[in-house]
Amino acid sequence: MEHITNTIVWEGLDRKSMECLHWQEQENGYIINSHLTGVMDNVPFAIHYRIETDKGWQVRHFRVNNLHNTTQYLELYSDTKGNWFDNDKPVEELAGCIDIDITLTPFTNTLPIRRIDYPHRERVFINVLYITLPAFTMEKVVQQYTKIYEYYYSFALDDFKAELPVDENYFVIDYPGLFKRLYPV
Repeated sequence: MEHITNTIVWEGLDRKSMECLHWQEQENGYIINSHLTGVMDNVPFAIHYRIETDKGWQVRHFRVNNLHNTTQYLELYSDTKGNWFDNDKPVEELAGCIDIDITLTPFTNTLPIRRIDYPHRERVFINVLYITLPAFTMEKVVQQYTKIYEYYYSFALDDFKAELPVDENYFVIDYPGLFKRLYPV
């Protein structure tokens, strides 16, 4: 069987979901496209997201679409300096957020892991634009990451903590209790 490059598949363990993500390098950064499907609280969901980053993995643009309700989506642009815009209008409540975190995917942990040069075993606190799905809400939160050793990070948000093994591209392999990578293994 042929190996498909730049594609990752995760199974959501707590929310009974599947994600198929494809990423590609462009001249000025990366484009990530992903589809999420599953069931939460006995209601099916189908979501597509697209993230565009610069070469340093800083998000320049994202769009998250509800495929069951095409009028429900989130889309913002960033100047990569912590300022977010809805079209040309600044979104002041998200000022200072560099990274985004989408609740139904382990992928968005890759963004700060790739972006930050972590001192060994020192906690790094970051402001994050936190997107809750399938509610389609956004808020600013503080998260912390710690590089335990190469390809192994600790993540914390409020009282939640997880240890995240990552591959050579810094994509999550296993997110204990939440996500398990099915491809590539």
